[in-house]
Amino acid sequence: MSPSFSTALAAPLSIVALVLLGSCKVTDVSDEEQSASLKPYSDHKIEGSAIEDYFSGRTAILIGADGLEINEEKEESSSGSSETRDISVRVKLDSGERMEVGTAAAIDARGYFVTAGHCLDGREIYALYTNKNKEVVIEKAHPVWVRASSLSEIDFALFRVDGDPFGTFKWAGSFKSEEAVFSAGTTVNVNRDEDPPFHFKTDSFAGVLKKSREVKFEKTKFQLIWHRSPVRRGNSGGPFVNEKGELLGVNYAATGSIRRAAGAEVTPTGLAIRPDQEWIRNLIEEDWAGREQLKSHP
Repeated sequence: MSPSFSTALAAPLSIVALVLLGSCKVTDVSDEEQSASLKPYSDHKIEGSAIEDYFSGRTAILIGADGLEINEEKEESSSGSSETRDISVRVKLDSGERMEVGTAAAIDARGYFVTAGHCLDGREIYALYTNKNKEVVIEKAHPVWVRASSLSEIDFALFRVDGDPFGTFKWAGSFKSEEAVFSAGTTVNVNRDEDPPFHFKTDSFAGVLKKSREVKFEKTKFQLIWHRSPVRRGNSGGPFVNEKGELLGVNYAATGSIRRAAGAEVTPTGLAIRPDQEWIRNLIEEDWAGREQLKSHP
């Protein structure tokens, strides 16, 4: 089985694929829930941009597959300048194999992203993102630090790509309960009547921060943050920000809406993880120094 998909700069974080699909550990959320969450913030801007536009240049789609064939094509205008840039990707899957889908947030202009640990766990992962030249690229994710376990509360990862992302998130200095929060993640839409039937894009969601708890792990610490907002399959690893667009953490788990016997509906609850910022900076600088040393002494 050799499904394929493609993307173009006109839709910098949209891909279409025919695959056996796997995703991160969250439940399904309807389009109605997503739209309802954003309705109170229809006029909200972050750094002068609409919410989804702000997320798009700072977010990557993660694709987990053991073999990818990547082909890049450019169409030139009559003046010789490049107008469009298409990336065609063919995913080779053995019978019964699944392609994993997740999300990541850019935090350093040198190509560093954070995500949920289980989105990088166990196989080669590729990141589809917009680079500083506003081109859509797909590159292998190089893990720097990964922790993912069904028995552990720590589900977090740091990785780098070889290129430079178009934009990055700045860390929020603090946060408080009941403040408005926004998330973004890879959304999977399925229409069996279309060929291919699976459509992937980056959507955004809104909600309210509820509570947090600190967890110590090895020589660092993390904060687990609960929030009331929709989080879909494929959203794990996606950015979780405040009203200013400052990064609070990344989502890694969620529960969907639950209808009780009386008919009342419980709002979905998302779970995000926030690392210690000094610890993250040290990891990045250590990795970057090692990378530079390899360049100078090949």
